[in-house]
Amino acid sequence: MDEYEDALDGAPIVGDDELADRSRAGDAQAFAELWSRHARAGLAAARQFQSIADPDDIVAEAYLNIFRAMQRGGGPTEAFRPYLYRTIRNVALSWARNSNNLPIDAAEDLPDPKADVESTVLENTVTVRAFRTLPERWQTVLWYTEVEGMEPAEAAPHLGLSANSVAALAYRAREGLRKAWLQAHVSDTRIPEECRWTTERMGEYARGGLTPRARQKFEKHLETCTRCSILLEEIDDISGRLAAILLPAVLGGTAGAGYLAHLLAQNGSGGAPAMADGSNGGSNDGGTGATTIGVGAGTAVGVGASGAAMAAAGGTLFRMSGRTVAVAAATALAVAAATVGAFAINGAFVPQPSQPTASSPDAPADTDADADTDGDTDAGDDPATVPPPAPPVTAPPVLDETPPPATPPRTRPGRPVPLPPLPGVPPLPPPVLNPVDTTAPAVPVVSGPVDGLVTNSATPTFSGTGEPGSTVTLSSVAADGTVVPLGTATVARDDSWSFTPAAPLAEGVQTVRLVATDTAGNRSQPVDRTITVDTVAPAAPVLAAVPTPTSDPTPTFSGTAEPLSTVQLVAGATVIGTAVADAAGAWALTPAAPLADGTFALSATAVDAAGNSSGAATSSVTVDTFAAPPVMSEIEGDAHYLPRVAGTAEGGATVVLVDGSGSPIGEAIADVNGAWTTQLDSSVRGESLTISARQTDAAGNVSSASTAANVPLLVPRFVAPADGSTSSTGTVSVEISGDRGLIVQILIDGVWTGRQHLIDGPTITRVTPELSPGPHTIAVRYFDPASGTHGAMSVVTVIVAE
Repeated sequence: MDEYEDALDGAPIVGDDELADRSRAGDAQAFAELWSRHARAGLAAARQFQSIADPDDIVAEAYLNIFRAMQRGGGPTEAFRPYLYRTIRNVALSWARNSNNLPIDAAEDLPDPKADVESTVLENTVTVRAFRTLPERWQTVLWYTEVEGMEPAEAAPHLGLSANSVAALAYRAREGLRKAWLQAHVSDTRIPEECRWTTERMGEYARGGLTPRARQKFEKHLETCTRCSILLEEIDDISGRLAAILLPAVLGGTAGAGYLAHLLAQNGSGGAPAMADGSNGGSNDGGTGATTIGVGAGTAVGVGASGAAMAAAGGTLFRMSGRTVAVAAATALAVAAATVGAFAINGAFVPQPSQPTASSPDAPADTDADADTDGDTDAGDDPATVPPPAPPVTAPPVLDETPPPATPPRTRPGRPVPLPPLPGVPPLPPPVLNPVDTTAPAVPVVSGPVDGLVTNSATPTFSGTGEPGSTVTLSSVAADGTVVPLGTATVARDDSWSFTPAAPLAEGVQTVRLVATDTAGNRSQPVDRTITVDTVAPAAPVLAAVPTPTSDPTPTFSGTAEPLSTVQLVAGATVIGTAVADAAGAWALTPAAPLADGTFALSATAVDAAGNSSGAATSSVTVDTFAAPPVMSEIEGDAHYLPRVAGTAEGGATVVLVDGSGSPIGEAIADVNGAWTTQLDSSVRGESLTISARQTDAAGNVSSASTAANVPLLVPRFVAPADGSTSSTGTVSVEISGDRGLIVQILIDGVWTGRQHLIDGPTITRVTPELSPGPHTIAVRYFDPASGTHGAMSVVTVIVAE
């Protein structure tokens, strides 16, 4: 979508005034957008001059003149559409006066000096003069919403505002017009004293703001005062008469009335009129409460030849911007009023000049002054002006100045019927209008920061929306009520505003007060925002030590930090969790996802409520969830003695050797490199041994068994006693056979007797110490005194009788 499009779907809105400025700066696309927005409305206006020239040609010439004016830095500075209408009228007037071959049926479309008189008459009406005193922005919004009958959404692109802003601006403009119109009457020094009190309170009465006593006095005065009754009848619908007055004033009496008739024709069904630009002017139920404006002798707005066109309407009703306008055939009486030098408006007469006057200063073309005889534009003329040859001006005839009888305005429930204007009533002097905008703007909307925000920025940005053109003032309010100004922001056309303090705010709680001031100086109610400025970083958190290595892949980490701060824990480059410290500063967290095996560098930081980050606390953790079986790499030694077993495992792991039944027979601690070695313990029995190994690593993981190894062993044998035999005495005779020359040890119930015995023959016999009654184990094994090693045992059980 082009940036100049109406953009009801959210694209940027560029108003007509900005498009005009861009056109003056050479932006052809901007001027093309002005054509797109207004050419169809201009064509509808140009059709009122179609007997003079082709309407398309008139519009094209009007746009060409405006384009030339803009190229020279001139052109419209107010609402574009009425400027276009005046230019169209001037083009038609110029071409008509320079043509000698007009068809006879073009006579009624040919502008004449009376048209200028009529426009001047309309320009001097109280309503138009009140309208002209309004701010330019108000005049523009009233033109599009009241004269053109656009809805706020349709008028929004022309003003460069949102639909809501247009609605608000139109409301203020209508209120301003009503106040200006009423002020014109209040300012009349010739108002009788008994009418002044009533006139000054008409606005309050219309809004229901009078006390019962004042209302009774007000209505009693209306019963006898025609003038005040007429004023009251019209005060509520000033803006509704703008179309019937401003269009003839801009396009001329004939064309203006024809344009109104064009609107009437398009509204033949009684619905909302289709606007000249093809848009729909909205609708009104037309029932009870609709405001009707009588356009006739009493309130004359039709001028010149417009009377014929208006009369054709025969009282037809049409709606525009929610109001109903009755255009009666009696409009033609305004022609007589224009030709006698007086005009009936609101029950009073406005004196008129005796001959046509020059166009107003803001008009885009002067139809009489500074015209070249050849019809060309002088170098000093505005290119939008197409000056015609100056025709002779004939003063209007002097007719009877007695105003025509006015049709009685419609009645309202509970109000007296106002009488028509009386002959001899003195005319009102030109009003001194000074409209004052006393309506306070709405409280500024603050979209950020949110109330109660804690921030680490000493220059936070405040933003929101408000009335376009108004000023938002921000101040800091201390606890003792002291107000320190911070600065101001101007609300942009799209309703937005933004402000960032130039100087940093103090640490701590801050109350910022915001007030909107409109262009008339009215101040809104204040709105406060409380924020806390905290730019000081918290101390680094404390990270408690975690047992490492650990076989738990989701260990719980804990520590302390600034109360209510958020602790973030990072393992390596991965955030493994966050925790909020409680009021005492304690925090703890468990990773949601298991950690992989390995060693991790830990880093913990704290972020306070304002967003300030602390330094980091560091530590490390090793996660180990698996232990592999150890390796038995070496089993060596004489078979008469228990072998030495060596191998590898995890560094620091505990290696346990087991026999074939799973009973431990040896243990070793692996060094930091994982190497281990051990000697089998004395519990080994028999001549055949199966050995395997398991390890328990530093993290507590227990491995499975290693591959088993079979180790042959040599042991001494018992010749006597037999296993399970019974001895009648406490001493038992033991006969042992073995390898000659080796030393053996005898163990009673697992305890060595302390004596060593040399096998010096096929057998040796020894007597045990005195044994107590009952079962006893007697064991024998080889022993090497030089190395201190021993071999596996042969074991028998003997029962000593009692």
